[in-house]
Amino acid sequence: TISERLRASFVTDYGVAPERVVVAYPGPNMDAAAIPVRGARRAGAPPTVLFVGKEFARKGGDVLLAAFARVRERLPDARCVIVGPSDIGAVPAGVELLGPLRKDDPTEFARLLAAYGDADVFCLPTRYEPLGIVTIEAMYAGLPCVTSDTWAMGEMVADGETGFT
Repeated sequence: TISERLRASFVTDYGVAPERVVVAYPGPNMDAAAIPVRGARRAGAPPTVLFVGKEFARKGGDVLLAAFARVRERLPDARCVIVGPSDIGAVPAGVELLGPLRKDDPTEFARLLAAYGDADVFCLPTRYEPLGIVTIEAMYAGLPCVTSDTWAMGEMVADGETGFT
């Protein structure tokens, strides 16, 4: 399986003997060597939140936008960069929609890496996420992660250490 919670489900829900189920955690869904080493934060750059996910509703995009509106009350220059969906309806102030960025297109992949590099925090308040490989990618990019504690998300993000669940 790809997570301890999924392993536990096989044992508990399906009666598979514990010694027959092994967890093999995945890595990022890209060449990890392509992810640039994180540099120092650019002086004067606005605080930036990054969200990556095509399925905006399932991955908690509405929750992110509501929370980001509250962030903008305290930090009016804050930015939220959204990668994945083509349309989220009305785009609130401070939100930048990059749309889908494919990793197999060098130009789009460079834009995705730049989004990881420009961000200060990665946020995926997902409602249902069996694994959340984008969270692994964000960690490879050196970003603290804020996620919900669903399925394997709590296994990847050490609450209070590498981010918050």
